[in-house]
Formats: sequence, C-alpha cells, structure tokens
Amino acid sequence: MRIAIVTSRLCDSGDQLALRRFVCCEPNGPEYAMDVQRYIRGLRVKDEPGMYRMVLQYGETPNAPIVGFCEFGYDPAAPESSGYAISFIATALSERGRHLGAILLDCALRWMANDAARHGRTPYVLTQIDPRNEASVHLFSGAGFENKGRDENDPEFDIWSKEFEPLATDRLYFYSPIMIDEDDKRGGVMVWQQWFFIIVFVLSIIFNVLQVGQKREPLTPGAAAVCVVTALVYIAVILSIKGAA
Repeated sequence: MRIAIVTSRLCDSGDQLALRRFVCCEPNGPEYAMDVQRYIRGLRVKDEPGMYRMVLQYGETPNAPIVGFCEFGYDPAAPESSGYAISFIATALSERGRHLGAILLDCALRWMANDAARHGRTPYVLTQIDPRNEASVHLFSGAGFENKGRDENDPEFDIWSKEFEPLATDRLYFYSPIMIDEDDKRGGVMVWQQWFFIIVFVLSIIFNVLQVGQKREPLTPGAAAVCVVTALVYIAVILSIKGAA
C-alpha cells in the first residue's frame, strides 16, 4: 500500500512521446477501445481553438507517466448555444480500477462549467458511446449523463448528454492523494465509506475521552438496540466498499 499524488493539467507538446506510449486497452481488445488508443498515440499535440486536452499523472515532475487522457471542447465556428462535446476519454490500462476516469471526467466538466460561466456558452455537453462499452456507460451515467439514443449520423454510437450549472472558478485542476494497493489494484480516491469510518472513529475517540472519570449508567434496552443497529450499519458499509472498488 502506498499513497500517490494525482494531478491534472492541460496537455502540451512535451507530452508527445508519453502519448505515443499510452496504453489503455488489452492487445487485440475491442475495436472501440483500440480506436481510442490509436487516436491518442497518433495525436499531434498543438493549439487548436476551442479544443482542450487534459491529462492525469502521478506527481508533478515533468517526466511523470500519463495515466489518463481526455479531449473536450467546443466548435468555435458554431453558435454559443451549441454547447460542448467530449470526444475521447481514457485511463491507462495499468491503472484500471483506481477511479481515475471519474476524476478525469470531473475535471473536464469543471473546466466546461467555468468556461460557460465566463463566456456565456450553453452549459450542455454531449459525447458518443459505443453501447458495448460498458465501462464508459457506467462512467458517464454515474456523472449524470443520459442516453439520448442512437446517433443518426453515426449509428454505431449512442449520444449521451448532460446539462450542467455554469460555475466560475480558479480551481480547474485536480490535486489529491490516492491510496494504491499494488497487489489488487483496488486503490483509488478515498470513497465516502472510508470517510465515514474516519469520522466515526474520530467521534468515538472524542466520546471516550469525554467519558474519562464519568459515572457510567447501566445499558438500557434502547441503547442496546442502537448498538445493534450501528453494528449492522458498519457491516453494510464494509460490504459496500468492496462493491465500490
């Protein structure tokens, strides 16, 4: 078990070699995954109006490996009411199961919300998803996107979209520690269950300290019932951590 710092930033020309080596799917994986990997590896990084490319990496050193990539933006030739689109999002195969896709998608949505607030663009974003891509369906549905049905212009894909709140902010990048278990790859950003236990244990310590020197009353049936219910809640939370991983 170790702790690593995950950071996000905009992609630049210095990432060209790292993108050439980016691996996001198994060899001979499904075509929809191979298409994304081929695009990222063949990308020539340059400034393009309305186009943003964001990467995730561990730490802030210049040569840190890229573990996530997202391309999103808007068409500068289209009216402001056209909103935004996410064209590609992928995380490194070696980091699968660490919730990096959710981090990356949240960063992109935060960037778009800030842009919409500052420039008056419509706070609406869409993306294409191959219906066979269960990981992407899970990722985007979990972020509040809705399936609008087949893309009439590209029937292999479904259109998923979301309306969001414009929000001007200077906090456009992600910087947070994650816990990594090198054995089972179930490390990730601390989920709510872990925070739940931290809060419970801290409150328990405070309660016990305050009870020092105090006279204890006999345990009543009501208090015993509360203890049983609390224990059942703990069990349910423990079981849900495995499912969330």
